Amino acid sequence: MSNINYINDLLKSLELFHISGFFFPSPFKNTDSCFRFVKNKNGTTTRFVHIVSSLVPKPCPHCGSINRHHSKGTRTIYLTHKSNGLMKTILEVSYRRYECKDCHRYFKENIPFQFYDTHLTTISAQNCL
Repeated sequence: MSNINYINDLLKSLELFHISGFFFPSPFKNTDSCFRFVKNKNGTTTRFVHIVSSLVPKPCPHCGSINRHHSKGTRTIYLTHKSNGLMKTILEVSYRRYECKDCHRYFKENIPFQFYDTHLTTISAQNCL
């Protein structure tokens, strides 16, 4: 099985079909797996999945300039995702912030699977509704 098929299969299992060009699973630091399992105090297990953004150049949303901004580092957000089965799943998403050299404004990458201004994925929010 090739690496690309592995990534696509993993995204399909998480029901994140539309992000394969922008975000992809990546191993956690000092491990070789993009999954981490944490046992909570009450005995339940939480699955963490590490997802990082790709280096696709994005235009500035304020002035529209392309390739005229530099990265201000990565940030991490934790999004509650629809669990597969009984196990709670949390996506640990690392995205980049940028500063535009033309208009000197900051902007961040759009996370297409994040429900607007919450710590939920769109799939998780649809399940709640």
